[in-house]
Amino acid sequence: MRVSGGGKILYFSSCKGGILTYVKILEGYFGKKGWKTENVCGSEGVALPSFLKHCYHFNSPDFIMSLKKKIKDSSLVHLNIPCSYAELFIPKMCEKYKVPTITTFHLALGKGFFSLPSYYGRLIINLQKSCKKFIFVSEYQKRKILGRKHLENSVVIEHGINLKKYRKKKAERFFEGFTLGFLGRLDLEKNIFNLIKACKELKVNLAIAGTGTLYEKVKKAENEHVKVLGFFKDEVYFYNAIDAFILPSYAEACPFSVLEAMACETPIIVSPIVNIEGDFCVKMKGFGKEDIKKAILEMKDRFSEDLGKEARKIAREKYSMERMLKQTEEVYEEALESRI
Repeated sequence: MRVSGGGKILYFSSCKGGILTYVKILEGYFGKKGWKTENVCGSEGVALPSFLKHCYHFNSPDFIMSLKKKIKDSSLVHLNIPCSYAELFIPKMCEKYKVPTITTFHLALGKGFFSLPSYYGRLIINLQKSCKKFIFVSEYQKRKILGRKHLENSVVIEHGINLKKYRKKKAERFFEGFTLGFLGRLDLEKNIFNLIKACKELKVNLAIAGTGTLYEKVKKAENEHVKVLGFFKDEVYFYNAIDAFILPSYAEACPFSVLEAMACETPIIVSPIVNIEGDFCVKMKGFGKEDIKKAILEMKDRFSEDLGKEARKIAREKYSMERMLKQTEEVYEEALESRI
């Protein structure tokens, strides 16, 4: 980083999921650059009910007050949204202490009901007038939040993954024969039950890894073609034990799971809202059971090792961790220079 100082970067984020993965990558990189880093977990407090409880919390007044000293002692604050209602107050605190802020949107967006978080994104932009840069994690997300509005202090930086960690390796398969895999949170927006129904009707093998609000119901759907594995620690093993990865979600931001699967030379099937294209990728036409069935059959017809090699090539060219870190570092430099 060209801006010197060896100061402190304060992150505000969720304590789990893709947001935490993102922050850990940044903390590791900038920590090695000589910066002190701290991640304040906003996922402490009362969670929203139902399927939104994994992403939004109401913090106590004491928690809000404790942030003041942390912000005052920081050189830069990087907000990761959504997390908790504290993110509505942090920008004003930063403005008071003249600490520059960066905001990354991790809002999972889709169509219909699942487009509602885009209004929250617009609210955040209106409240954070002093934010130095807004980071969107996909072009789709940016379009959904901004519409036709032009936001000068914004940039799209898609997620990047560690290509040395995520790679092709030997793994014992979950099933004999063609096998699909899903790894992620088992919550409403993941569209998991339509996926299970599609695989059962096609008699296609499906391995499901993950936990969430729907885990118990999903577990009861197991049969000779569907295995529910629960929490699965070794994602690399998982991606290498299947033939194709499938993500039929109603809403997403920039899912790490898809990029990780690609890096492991595993072709992908994704819903229409995932912003990835290529011969290695079959994109569903809609979100229903029949849309999923058609996409699965297309992947089975096209499946070959060459698809996996192409997936790895695109992951290397477009979704490397080095590219993401370089772009983020440029944003930090710009924000820190504005404080001098």
